[in-house]
Order: sequence, then structure tokens, then C-alpha cells
Amino acid sequence: MDPAAAITRTERTPSFSGLIMLAFIAASFLLYLPVLDLSLLSDDHVAVWHASGFGGEWWNGFHRPLSELTLRMGCWLFGTGAIGHRAFNITVHGINAFLILVFFLRTAPFAERSRNITGAWMAALLFLVYPFHAESIIWIVGRGSSLATCFVLLALIVADNKWSARVRITVLALLFFAGSLTYESALLLPIMLLPLMWWRGSGPRRQVVWMAAALGFVFLVDLLLRSRRSGAMTNDYGADFFRQPLATYLTNVPKVIGRLFLPPDPDTSSQLLKFLLLLLLIGIVAVLMVRSQRRENTHGTPLKAMGWLLLVSCALPVLGSVSTQTSESDRFLYMPSAFLACVIAIAIMRLLQSAVRWIVFSVLVAGSLFFLRRNEQNWTMASDITRQVLADLRSLQGEGELGVTGLPDEHDGAFIFRHGFEEALLLQGFDTAQVRKLDGMTREKMNARWPHGTGVGHLKLHTGDTIALRMARWEP
Repeated sequence: MDPAAAITRTERTPSFSGLIMLAFIAASFLLYLPVLDLSLLSDDHVAVWHASGFGGEWWNGFHRPLSELTLRMGCWLFGTGAIGHRAFNITVHGINAFLILVFFLRTAPFAERSRNITGAWMAALLFLVYPFHAESIIWIVGRGSSLATCFVLLALIVADNKWSARVRITVLALLFFAGSLTYESALLLPIMLLPLMWWRGSGPRRQVVWMAAALGFVFLVDLLLRSRRSGAMTNDYGADFFRQPLATYLTNVPKVIGRLFLPPDPDTSSQLLKFLLLLLLIGIVAVLMVRSQRRENTHGTPLKAMGWLLLVSCALPVLGSVSTQTSESDRFLYMPSAFLACVIAIAIMRLLQSAVRWIVFSVLVAGSLFFLRRNEQNWTMASDITRQVLADLRSLQGEGELGVTGLPDEHDGAFIFRHGFEEALLLQGFDTAQVRKLDGMTREKMNARWPHGTGVGHLKLHTGDTIALRMARWEP
């Protein structure tokens, strides 16, 4: 059976499409198996503690009730351990890769069916192994961006469906509303979708108008719910996205372009050189794509559509900024990476011949796997540090007061105790009334204040490195 037929005509062969989706989920687990059993990390402790029902409603200033609901369901199914919650994230990532396959086939950027099939598989696999959005998968709280991407991809697929206009618009509105309840990037859907529908001439123009009205109504409802819950449209963190001077946003643009393709690097001069080479390569590919389209006299709407989706999806990382030195904030790149994979697949299929095409694709996959493994090592180290901190605290537990200073916030962008230290203690059964976080207090000051304390002067890692973490217990 033709895979394309199985995917694009799901009403005839739903089982085959289901098997393809399961294969992507299995591949996702294979990729992230090394990090499946990592500990909870930073905000994860806060989210799981509250989602478990021990800490009451979790309210961190964001209106993401659907993401919070998935955490509560996870606690009900898997408890407060990290494996079940992270398995959910990995599953969503596999589903998103499958949805990219379907979306690419429906967009059909090539006249030949075989090229569309090959390009679709390339796009889905490139997204699956893409190394610079792992924060959305490994970090349990990062699931909001992957869930929002899932709803956006479903909406883009439904928008091109052959259902009646009324059913299609209703389903689109529901998907948009669900996405808005998971993560703010889903709010970009109307800006993404409506120009595409207009360019494609998908049905009468009045259908596009009705669709715009439905999505606009959902957007207003979402804003109303946000303001009623928090008293404002967004919290201080979200409001800061719109308070920066224009120069900051202009500076963020090259950062986002660079980080879509390049790994983080603390060496600024090295990163700048790589970025300039990247711009040159992008310029060459763009010129070749234009010439190829003119030479083949092909319809450019699908490529224009992918480019538009990539451009709009980059709005959040431009507003919020991404780090060029560590992987912190890579969750902002999750949705853009979906459309970037599609654009790269189109470029490979259009510009390269069969043998070279597969060589380039193989190099991209191999490079992605290399950087993904390197990123996973950072998160593994963050998990090891988290577990060692809690183990050392437990070894000092007893009568008296326990003080801690020098807790690490992160390791190369992988979060440790930036937040959630108290909730981590609660999940481990500590009496937090006897534990004090003494930020900024040196070991000498601790010893001077409590001369008879016993404790740990530094944290030893299995790599041989040490962290200037200090713990001490003082007898009553």
C-alpha cells in the first residue's frame, strides 16, 4: 500500500496511519531514552508538587490550564516521579513529527507525488532529531510549547480539509482555543492561517471572513479568561516581552536566525563568525531556490506558505529572546523548528539530485544527533547534581537546623534549582521548617555563626568537578 495514500486518506485506512504515528512515537522514545529517567528539574518540582494535590492549585502567573491538567492527570497515573511525566512529553514530540508528515503531504509543494512523499518523510525526520528544542521535551514544564505546536499543526491540517465550511471553522476554533490554554505561541495561529487560506483561495472568500471572525472571537475569550484569572492580560514575565526597546528586538532577530541552525557557544567571536557563514549559505540557497522555481515554472505558494509559517512562528523567540551561549529558552524554538524542517526538506528536494540529496540529508541527521546527545549530557549532569544535592541533604538530616548556600541554578542551560528547591524537599519528605536556604552566605560566615556545625563544604561530581555548595547542620 502506498504510504501517501494511507496518510492523506485516513478515512479509508486509519490503521495504517496509526501504525506510522506509533512508529514516530517509538523513534522519539529511542532518541530520548537516555534522559527518560532523569530527575525533576527546577520548576518541575513546583509543578508536580502542586499538580499532585499536596500544594493546592498551581498558579505561576501563566494562564495554561490545559498544560496544568496534563500534569494533574500524570500525577494521577504515574505519581510524582519524573519518568511518566517525561514519557508524556516524548510521546507528544513523536505525534508532532507525524503531524508534520501529514501537513507536508497536504501542502504538496511539488507536482510529482513521489517528491512530496520523500520530502514529507525528510521534514518529519529532521524535526524529530532537531537538537535545539530539547528543552520542550526533557524539561517537564517545557511541554507547553510542544502541546501548542500539536494543536497548531492539527489546525493547519484541518484548514485544508474537505469538510463542510461550518464543521471546519468549528473544529478550527476549538483547536485554537485548546492551544491557547496550553502555551502562548498558539495565539499566533490566526496570523499564520488566514493569509494562507487567502493565498490558496480555499473556498469562497466569505469562508475566510467567517473563519477570521471565529478565531477572533476565541482570541477575545482567551484574553477575558486570562484577565479574570490574574487581573491582567499577562504577568510581569510576559509583559516584559513587550516592554523592551526596539533595538533589543532588532538584536534578537539575528540571534533567533543563528540559533535555529547553530548550537549555543559561549565564545561570542566564534558564534559571530559561524553566523556570518550561515547568512552566506542561506543567501546562496535562497538565490538557487528562486532560480529553480523560475526554471521549472512551478507554483510558489507552498514554499511561500512554509516561509510565512516559519516567519510568524519566530515572533515569540524574537520577543522573548533566545540565549546564544546556552540552551536556555530553546523551548521558544520548538514551533519554528517544525516549519524550518519543512523548508529544509523542500530545499533539499528542489535543489539536489538523488545521490547528493541523501548524502546531505544524512549529514544533517548525523549532525543533529551529535548536538542532541551533547545537549542531553547537560540535562543529565543537571539531574545528577539535583540528586546529589538531595542525597547530601538527607545524609545531614537530623535534629537541629540545616542550612544550605550556593545552590546551582543551571548547568549550561539545563535547569537545576533556579526555582523549586522547597518543593523538591517536600517531594522528598523533608521537614522544610528545619531547612534554611542561606543565599550569599559564605562558608566562613556559616562556621562563625554556627561553630559547632557539621556539613559538606562542596559538592563532588562524578566528572571530578566540584560545586561550591555548602551545607551544615547545627545541633539544637
